[in-house]
Amino acid sequence: IRINGIVDDGENSKSVINELRNAGADIIVDPSNNIYHYKMAMIDAETPDSKPTLITGSHNWTFTAETKNDENLLVIQDFGITNLYKRAMYYWWNQLTTNVKDDVIKSIHATFENGMLEVEMEEAMNVGHFYIFDANAQIIDQGKFETNHLVKGPYYLPTNVYYLVIENKGKLFSQKIINL
Repeated sequence: IRINGIVDDGENSKSVINELRNAGADIIVDPSNNIYHYKMAMIDAETPDSKPTLITGSHNWTFTAETKNDENLLVIQDFGITNLYKRAMYYWWNQLTTNVKDDVIKSIHATFENGMLEVEMEEAMNVGHFYIFDANAQIIDQGKFETNHLVKGPYYLPTNVYYLVIENKGKLFSQKIINL
């Protein structure tokens, strides 16, 4: 079993980090002062046949979160969604372990208007992919784009919150979009 992980440099984490490393896990401690605030685990995320599972949510995976806090934890068994999270994790893994630092997509502006999704990206893109999810993590649409301007639709979607995920050259960017 291969286990990789990225954690914050918290004083309370040191014993757990050492325990995981002693068990053979490859754990990176984020050296920045930023908080690595992702809470996710991907299990058997290699192929659709392996029953990939994503665990994510606000839950901090600590004793306090278990016993005192009101937390949410989502368990999603879907290859596409699990694979998106896996790519995001490995993006940050590569940022912390290599000398090559990619810029995250700088700016994306996305709107739903009259059933049409319009996406404008600050930087020029080569061929990439987009995914639109509803609040239940169901894929509404997906496809390729070849420019920094994308118009898709019409979509006949109820008023709700949707999520746009853009993937380009291994970079992922997501944005919440409200369809009024």
